Amino acid sequence: MKSLLNFLFPKKSHLIYLLVLFIVGTFLRLIRIPAQWDGDFAQFYLVANHIVKYKEFPAVGQYASAINFYYSPYSYYILAFLMLFNSSVQFIISVFALTHSLSVFTVYLIGKSLFDNSKTGLLAAFFFAIASTEIFYSRSLMGNTIVIPFTLMSFLFFILYMKKSKILHLLMSYGFIFFGGLFNYAHFPVVVIYAIYSCFKTGKILKVICLNMLFVLFYAAFNFPLLMIFDTKTIYFPYFSGINIYKSLYDIYLFLESVFAVDPSNIIKGLLLIWFLTGVNIFYKKYNFKPLFILFSSILIIYFLLSFICRTCYPSYYTSVYPFFYFCLSFLIVNLISLKKFFAWAVIYGALIFSVYIFTNDMHRMYFYDDTYENMDLIADKIIADAKFYGYHNFNAVVINGQNFWHSPTVWYFLEKKMNQKFAKTATVPLGLEMAGKPDGIYVICKDESIKCLDFFKKKYNGYRLKFKLPVKQPYYVFFASL
Repeated sequence: MKSLLNFLFPKKSHLIYLLVLFIVGTFLRLIRIPAQWDGDFAQFYLVANHIVKYKEFPAVGQYASAINFYYSPYSYYILAFLMLFNSSVQFIISVFALTHSLSVFTVYLIGKSLFDNSKTGLLAAFFFAIASTEIFYSRSLMGNTIVIPFTLMSFLFFILYMKKSKILHLLMSYGFIFFGGLFNYAHFPVVVIYAIYSCFKTGKILKVICLNMLFVLFYAAFNFPLLMIFDTKTIYFPYFSGINIYKSLYDIYLFLESVFAVDPSNIIKGLLLIWFLTGVNIFYKKYNFKPLFILFSSILIIYFLLSFICRTCYPSYYTSVYPFFYFCLSFLIVNLISLKKFFAWAVIYGALIFSVYIFTNDMHRMYFYDDTYENMDLIADKIIADAKFYGYHNFNAVVINGQNFWHSPTVWYFLEKKMNQKFAKTATVPLGLEMAGKPDGIYVICKDESIKCLDFFKKKYNGYRLKFKLPVKQPYYVFFASL
């Protein structure tokens, strides 16, 4: 173990620095959880909880809207396994937040290996530890954020393969992609990057194609539950429909938004910083841009593949490559350190301060921006009290958001927790859950008294009355209808 640590972290000061980053990053990630609470988040938790508590065993995972199909169901079972130790939401989030925080070591090793410079790895790890985007991602139960640590490990082993040509490193890189695929598909295009660079490295195109085909076949066989419901009539098959300039530009914006997920207004600042530093490096004839080309080409490959595959893309689909922004920025800053020029060092210090600013100036939103969790907790208490007062023994509740009920798991979670009974059941539907049983009455929760909410409510139920209003910043109105 000691020899391994000496190999990975030859300088003890680097290991101490990274341990401090890990502690600070973990602290930032574990303050006020859950800070995010929406239908997808609550649904993921509830389905896993039903595996443990009610022995409901889903055959599919969460819904993948980009391809009109489902993810692997194994993510639910992994979550259910964690619940055998502690089923609280706080514990589950903490496990994934801790895993994410550990990635500061992976980020350091990637930067060190790719750029042959430990300073680049140290600076990238610093950005990864403190950025508000990372805190946001680390505390989510969505598959496209859970896979971030596994994708980083995969990149690390692939870089080692490119440097040392050890087949074990290549297999490990594919192994982490495979495990991440149990949660999400968004990082799968990374395999194309590996195939392209493997072909350039080895020149054995046929062997590379066979390896990737075996990987795909093995993954498909492992996900046999999905094969049982596979329907070629409903799944979305990508096709080329021509070049759409607007969509192409928008997809570039989505990648940048994945870097600044909390406050996209920082995108322009980040781009200006990158362009300015690139100009300074060129001015001082610091042309060692080969590692940047590898990162940039990888981003382009993912960009073109996602543009082709997705009907509609989202920033979360780029979580496989968004950390490359940290590596690019760190390299451009560290590349100037060897210069003994006053202006160059002024640029270095200025860039460091500005980088910290754009990565953390929206940090307060991580702890105060969303009170949905607390509000749904209060609403559940009020619904239970109202049901007891009026003698409603067989009731349920839904949350109307626009034209759908997809946020209903946010209140089902609290009702099940407080009353120790089922309000939802696992189902092979896009939501993953549906209302349990046939209630005699239903509480309908609207975020406001908007026309859309009430119109949708009137179409669904006959006869209703306002029960109560939760007087928060954006008031909730709770109605009741007999069925």
